[in-house]
Amino acid sequence: MSKRRVARVMKGLFGPPIGPASVCGLERRTAEALAPIHAEFLEHIRKIPANVDETSRPQGRGRGWLWTASTRSLAAFLVASSRGRDAFAELMGRSPPGVVTSDRHSAHSHLPPERRQVCRAHLRRDFRAIVDRGDAGSTIGSDLLMHAGVLFDAWSKVRAGGSSRPAFAAETLPWLRREVRTLLEAGPRCGSRKTAATCREVLKIEPSLWTFATVEDVDPTNNAAEQSLRQAVCWRKTSFGADRGREPLRRADADDDRVPPPPGPRPARLPRRGRLRPPLGPEAALARPRRGVNGYRRACVSCRRTYSDATVHGSVLDDRRAA
Repeated sequence: MSKRRVARVMKGLFGPPIGPASVCGLERRTAEALAPIHAEFLEHIRKIPANVDETSRPQGRGRGWLWTASTRSLAAFLVASSRGRDAFAELMGRSPPGVVTSDRHSAHSHLPPERRQVCRAHLRRDFRAIVDRGDAGSTIGSDLLMHAGVLFDAWSKVRAGGSSRPAFAAETLPWLRREVRTLLEAGPRCGSRKTAATCREVLKIEPSLWTFATVEDVDPTNNAAEQSLRQAVCWRKTSFGADRGREPLRRADADDDRVPPPPGPRPARLPRRGRLRPPLGPEAALARPRRGVNGYRRACVSCRRTYSDATVHGSVLDDRRAA
């Protein structure tokens, strides 16, 4: 909720009025009180498989990043000044013992393959982009996209209980991994520069594409982290960022107090250049301020002669740019 809505809820529940600015102060005091608990929470989540993701979060006039480490039942957040490896280490440690599921961002490239799972949903979007380009690499992109569909269909059976992780690793993983690697190796020779670059990049992290098949509590996608950040992303898109960790009030906070317009057709509006303006009389023209030496000067609308003072020359004066 926004600060203004929190203030209204507090007033309705407890009676005494509270201002939106006081809500920011209470949030800061609450964060300071919960700091030891947050540190213990981070220590716990670093030891188990977690999904990691980040999104931009303006801090005052600068740029910050909101990081999250999420599991099926837990989610930890951290606001950092960058999205680099140091920010990741502050959240998960330099070398977390658990498996980290993330995108292909370089901040996670130092993790060993057996402790990293690359999000397959991101790869599926990349394969779709290869197909949509319609060049020489579209055939490879179509085959990779088809194998991605086979993967998600088989994994949906595992999640639904119709199959098991060991069965997936024994029956589907061997031939699926072999065919996907063959397609990725053919990508650099397809004749498309962008497709070749994507395939070479994915080949470097190919072992991290299949960690989920053998490690419990690891999913092939990073959806848990993205869902944890969804509310923060919606807040960022409808607000004006944050000032030292505190979000300012949104203009949309007062939507509940606004009176809706009456029903019926809206009045027609003239274009910006076609809007009518009331004519200026002599007194109004003389009362208009001068713009400076190199700006506007007084000019007679009848003879177009310019004057440096406000002398009336037999007709209404208007502002014209001096030649």
